[in-house]
Amino acid sequence: MTFETKPIPLITWRNMAPPFEDHPYFAQGADLPFETRAEGFSLVNAWWLAEAALLSYAEPGFARSRFKGAGFDDVWFFSGPSTQCYVAAAGRQSAVVAFRGTECRLDQGPEALAQFMADLSVDLDIRWVPAEGGGRIHRGFRDGLDEVWPDLHACLEALAARGCAIWITGHSLGGALALLAAARVEGIQGLYTYGAPRVGDHEFAAAFPVRSFRMVHNNDVVPHLPPFPYTDIGELRYIDSAGVLHPQIGRPLRWMDEIQGHIQCLIENARHLDEGPAATLPGGLKDHTPLLYALHLWNNLVQSRPA
Repeated sequence: MTFETKPIPLITWRNMAPPFEDHPYFAQGADLPFETRAEGFSLVNAWWLAEAALLSYAEPGFARSRFKGAGFDDVWFFSGPSTQCYVAAAGRQSAVVAFRGTECRLDQGPEALAQFMADLSVDLDIRWVPAEGGGRIHRGFRDGLDEVWPDLHACLEALAARGCAIWITGHSLGGALALLAAARVEGIQGLYTYGAPRVGDHEFAAAFPVRSFRMVHNNDVVPHLPPFPYTDIGELRYIDSAGVLHPQIGRPLRWMDEIQGHIQCLIENARHLDEGPAATLPGGLKDHTPLLYALHLWNNLVQSRPA
């Protein structure tokens, strides 16, 4: 079986917002099956879950068809005023919970604008509330998860009773909701987040019960928010300015790469100035684009395979 890397598109104000309906979701996934019982970091699973996080932005009809095309027999959609997520189950083997990030298609009419404002109210409510397992967490994120939690929790309990290994994922706001959901359910197999903000303090992080992996793409600004005393949770996997995934990277090397990324972005924007402001995008927003997480992880997966 031949696997090829995918080109990285120019990301602008015009095309940064999901969903990406032309994207071939889970393409060749049958030849790179999800590693259901993986305990450590899995590059295969990092790609699968990035695809699921990307797909969570899509409307139910579109998303269900792509999940089912990837081998998930059952798909459920849970929705509240500011929170949406999908649960996709593959028989009795595994289930993926994918939370949607902040709606940013502001050109899609009043409904999209209302959704954006609801999401923004969740993002900006940074007041502390006590966490059940100790420490303090972001009030807005907690309230967002509570919108769908009763029905979602019942679904997850039924899937766990079925014997499914449960995986949770999300991009941006969706990653924050995914992390809080993982803290509420026993026996979660794994948690992968992409460009996710911080959700709690050091005490909450120390008590967090699930081994998790947080993907950060170069200058993505969202993982740096909210600032201290909020703190990071999960093992960092850093995608550098060339798209290479690093399992470990020292702070000085990361700073140097972030500078390199800013320079590359300035050069790229300068090349497209004649196309108008919509053709340019700050690096901190460009690198937050969920499509880039999925594409870079696929390319790293392909390049890691034996020749």
